[in-house]
Amino acid sequence: MNTKYRNMKWISKILPLICLMFIFAATTLASPGQPVSDQVWFAPNVGSVDMLDLFATPELWNTARSRIDIFKLNAGNVATGGWSCVELPHYNCGDNHRENLINVGAFQKLEEWGVGLALESFFAGPVMSLDPLECSTPQFIRNLSLDGSVNIIQSVESAGGSVDYLAMDEPLRQWLPEYYYTYTGQTDPRPCLTDSLDVLADYVADYILQLKVWFPTVSIGQIDLYPEVGVDQIIEWILALEARGVFLSFFHLDVHSIRIDSYLDFGLNLDVAADFRELKSFMENRGMALGIIYTDVYWDSQYW
Repeated sequence: MNTKYRNMKWISKILPLICLMFIFAATTLASPGQPVSDQVWFAPNVGSVDMLDLFATPELWNTARSRIDIFKLNAGNVATGGWSCVELPHYNCGDNHRENLINVGAFQKLEEWGVGLALESFFAGPVMSLDPLECSTPQFIRNLSLDGSVNIIQSVESAGGSVDYLAMDEPLRQWLPEYYYTYTGQTDPRPCLTDSLDVLADYVADYILQLKVWFPTVSIGQIDLYPEVGVDQIIEWILALEARGVFLSFFHLDVHSIRIDSYLDFGLNLDVAADFRELKSFMENRGMALGIIYTDVYWDSQYW
């Protein structure tokens, strides 16, 4: 990997505030064929009881903060209107909503500290509509996702902040391979999945192109599942977007180590190190940043 992983022990020593979080390393952007440098992204859990303290009492995490390049917030933390955590009771954000972040000067302090801001967008959307018996169409999800993404970026900007990165959350969830359901014992939700990767690529590419018109300086990338989505499928997906004139700035693997355990237990041929090397090479040739998400809920995996 072109990502150097930090020893996580310093978190428990100098950042006792965070109840649940994930940290992932990603690489900064470069021109195709050029080397990329390391970044550490930090994203407290959407409902962490101590998120606001990071800004109200910043002296408590000076050392940890010096090692963080990008601070990522979930869409519900910064949204307004019907998109906000405040108006989504199933979205348990606690006190971590836009108004309280403004009150503790979160957006201004990130800029003062030289820490960039990333937002996790809505793109996965529901594979079902509000009616559980009715499937959402790709067009419906594209429209829903675009509205929500515009909302969260504008809400930060109107509060005096600046958004550097937008991460689409798992658009390929609408096009998961059938073996994922077969080998994890889950019920295949078809026909709510999109049958064609090309159809999905049309809508996602249009979503990104529209967002770039609105926000030309925001770097747009993607989060997706691994190993549920295989390396060959990720590469096929990236090439499909490029064929539509869309070039992702980064791709972050949401590595489910418990799922890796399941795949290995099922006897599937899964070589994580080889997969990461292949993706590293493929993405470096495109100047695309590759990141690996670390989350604290999977440390009991036999694989890791």
